[in-house]
Amino acid sequence: MQNLAAAIGDGDATAMRMLLAPASRLVIDGGAAVESRELRGRDAVAIALASAPSEVAIVSMNGAPGLTILQRGQVVATLSVSVHRRLITAAWSVRNPDKLRHWNR
Repeated sequence: MQNLAAAIGDGDATAMRMLLAPASRLVIDGGAAVESRELRGRDAVAIALASAPSEVAIVSMNGAPGLTILQRGQVVATLSVSVHRRLITAAWSVRNPDKLRHWNR
């Protein structure tokens, strides 16, 4: 999880690619405020996750490790992942401001 946090924090798509399985996917829940979408493939997922340097924190989400992504001290996204053979096979990101409200109290 530390390598993932560092790659996202640095906005480093090259480092991100090394953490992803070739057929990885990313599901983004944006709600009404942010576009919801699903991305497939190592390159598309790496670019999306490393799109901008951010502050990243490793947290516990539902009893498992996850990440919060912050901008100006506010959580703008959460991220949880599924790993197989040391590579991320799937990632789920919540960017829906209504669902993130409790992270920003």
